[in-house]
Amino acid sequence: MIIEAENIVNYLNPFSDKYNNISRRTKDKLLKWKEKRGMHGLPSLEHIFIEHQIGKISLRSLSLEICISDKTLSNLLKNYSLPTLTHAEAVRENWKDEDFRKRQAEAVRENWKDEDFRKRQAEAVRGMLDSRWKDEDFRKRQAEAVREARNNPKNHGKYFVPTLQGYRRDINLNTYSAWEANLARVIHYVGRDMIHQEPFKLKIPEIYKEHFNSDIAEIHLDFITTDNRNNFTAYEIMAHYLKSEKDWIKLELFTEQYNMRTIPITSKFYRRLEGIFKDKINSDSRFAGWENLEDNIISNPEKYK
Repeated sequence: MIIEAENIVNYLNPFSDKYNNISRRTKDKLLKWKEKRGMHGLPSLEHIFIEHQIGKISLRSLSLEICISDKTLSNLLKNYSLPTLTHAEAVRENWKDEDFRKRQAEAVRENWKDEDFRKRQAEAVRGMLDSRWKDEDFRKRQAEAVREARNNPKNHGKYFVPTLQGYRRDINLNTYSAWEANLARVIHYVGRDMIHQEPFKLKIPEIYKEHFNSDIAEIHLDFITTDNRNNFTAYEIMAHYLKSEKDWIKLELFTEQYNMRTIPITSKFYRRLEGIFKDKINSDSRFAGWENLEDNIISNPEKYK
């Protein structure tokens, strides 16, 4: 629940002797955090409430600063009737700040450059990967099914992605298609950090060398997002009927070599996102709208540029 700045004072009572039910250990940590921040005048928990609501700092971030669990912090605030933001609400508010978006993107890039960090992420995500994709026969069947669907003229309309390239003002991104722009809006809407069009080097194994001219290839992922535990998920739009077999091979190699959870945005997956988020995006004042063949950056530039 977001409390407007002018209403914050209604939740504060600096003269009451509150928080008697907090353990001494937790109370000491709250006091130490307050002193470190150089805060005065209000009890520690109310300073935390102000930082959380006005500063839009998530409870997870605050709990790491204070050295208590985010569940404990959440319970403390709720026990004393101090409303809390969801993680998504805190991130959405911060994403309105362009400087914050730039800092977050840079932080994600710096983390990814750290080899130990990549290894830790790979180990964490490896357990989440579907074991079926380790089965060579399963991968071959899936690839063949996709090729048949993509090459069938009856499916061309289903696999069409409007390639409407341009800078979208509402998401502060230059995207190559309406689908890519809408996917970015969904990521912003749910409050995820992201990086856009990040390049990755791929080693080409012998079995696939007939498709490539060298031992190394490169893939640019449409989006990589992080959840509130800093786990990575890669999204790549793969619904265009002109996507080649080489594109699918590169996506498969990326998944295997970087051990990252990878989600291809197929036509079916995109339509599911559209059904869930189209009305939400259209009614959210932060966004220009959900682009489609009739209403997009080319047909309605005043709206999207």
